[in-house]
Amino acid sequence: MDIDQRLEQPSSEAGREIEIEGVFNVRSFGGYTSTLRSNCTTRQGFLYRSGHLEDITSRGIEQLRGLGITTIINLTNTGESTALFANGDTATAALDDVKVVNLPLAKGGFSVEQLAEKYRRYLAEGEKVIAEGYITLLAEGHAVVRDIILHIRDYPKDVVLIHCSMGKDRTGVIFAILLALACVSHDDIAREYSLSESVLEAAVPEIAAGIKRVIEPPIDNVEATSRARIVIQTRYVMCHFPFCSVATSALSPGCACVCG
Repeated sequence: MDIDQRLEQPSSEAGREIEIEGVFNVRSFGGYTSTLRSNCTTRQGFLYRSGHLEDITSRGIEQLRGLGITTIINLTNTGESTALFANGDTATAALDDVKVVNLPLAKGGFSVEQLAEKYRRYLAEGEKVIAEGYITLLAEGHAVVRDIILHIRDYPKDVVLIHCSMGKDRTGVIFAILLALACVSHDDIAREYSLSESVLEAAVPEIAAGIKRVIEPPIDNVEATSRARIVIQTRYVMCHFPFCSVATSALSPGCACVCG
């Protein structure tokens, strides 16, 4: 499909939170102004992002189907949802008519010890560590980025939902790259990423509960909540991570994440 066909007339819907019961941080790719040609925006009803699906309700499943989702791209590692979420790895079984593609973006697999160390560093060093993690994701996960781009190219009629645990970090990096490909401005890409912090504020208790499950020695609710608030930060992360310049450089001709 020609890229012009993936662009529509401008919309005020860009960045609007979408309700899917039991799922947080759901937004659309559509409605962002593109500089590819005059008076156009990114395509609506084409690509969505979210946090994990482990707590999705039956109503949420119907809402997901109402968006026309045909493919779910899961960026998490095997065992991650089981460790972090009470319903781990069970929710998508009800979506047997939707294709689920597992493409873990973070290399090295998942372990509770590794996650606990990451949270410890978040607390000690703050948003700088989160930003460094994004650069590592792009360096190590370029093949996954390429696979996602090729899937979108090869299956233009698919309606795709991309998610990770919170829908902020791994999903945010992928969305930044896809928006850059669609010629969305650097400012709009940064604003789209930053929306996650306010949306995730309501999910802090759930994120804190997940952190408590993996941290040893055990921590109390106050400490877990403090760590959760660091995890959801976006405002200060952008000061340390050149979101758009890194995303754009990942798309340079000959880059491994685009070319074979």
